[in-house]
Amino acid sequence: MPKYPGYHSAARIRMILEAIETHLIEESGMVESMEAPRKLWIEHVMPQSWQRHWPVAGGVDGEVENREQALRRLGNLTLTNSKLDITLSNRPWSEKRRLFNEHTTLFLNRELLDLSGQREWDESTIERRGDRMADHIIKIWPHADAI
Repeated sequence: MPKYPGYHSAARIRMILEAIETHLIEESGMVESMEAPRKLWIEHVMPQSWQRHWPVAGGVDGEVENREQALRRLGNLTLTNSKLDITLSNRPWSEKRRLFNEHTTLFLNRELLDLSGQREWDESTIERRGDRMADHIIKIWPHADAI
């Protein structure tokens, strides 16, 4: 089973992302279903094979290492259905942003789009999104910040 940030299993990461989605739905209070859909796939917004369409700026030592670490952080992960996940694949951010905008119904992905705006999806955006997701996690599990 694939491992993600902090070496958590994909199932545990999916559970956390689903919990955040359900929390966002409940906060809205204006949707027909009050639970996140199940059996979604985990998508890396910045793909694991980023080199072709997601080059690092400049040539400063450590940038590639920072990129490799950032793409496994919670802020870079989201949920999609299998068809959208396969379509998103390793595309550049401009295409991924358009596809998310056209096809997603998840609050998790709408928040991702709102946070990124027209900016590039990079390490700083991943960090900001991770902070926002941590805030949601603390609201869902109030004592999670003590772990």
